[in-house]
Amino acid sequence: MITKEKKQEYMKDFNEKVLTCTDKYWAIDAGLKEILIKINSNPNVQTLFSRRYFKGKKWDLHFKHTSYLAYTIVDGVNLEKILELPQYLSNKFGQKFRCISSEGESFFSNSSGKIQMGCLDNSEYFNVAHNMLLFKSKLESEHDIFWKEVELYLTSV
Repeated sequence: MITKEKKQEYMKDFNEKVLTCTDKYWAIDAGLKEILIKINSNPNVQTLFSRRYFKGKKWDLHFKHTSYLAYTIVDGVNLEKILELPQYLSNKFGQKFRCISSEGESFFSNSSGKIQMGCLDNSEYFNVAHNMLLFKSKLESEHDIFWKEVELYLTSV
């Protein structure tokens, strides 16, 4: 969970660094830019990190055929409402979906300093309570459905 002031810091990073990144590995994946912009326009939600599966993209073995989104919420948001999303996605997608909740931990680092984004160069970036939604399928059409559901829900909470 983050404060409204912290949301502004994350949005500055998102607008100035994430949206403008052109690095082939770290740039926003095709089909996600507009979705992330819409989600982040919700004052109650902040995306932290994402990947969208599509054929032809080189993936490491751990995340092959996987889309994921790490997000947090702003203090004061109804927690019961926000917890409905993982349950809904679990019911809809079954074994293809899972959610990992974190009380806050840092797990990314950019030792080279080449790429400037909060998820890489700010050791406190992930040190907030957040959820990581993971969806695994070989079918791009199912990933399209997953992202549409996530977008609809996180833009309306």
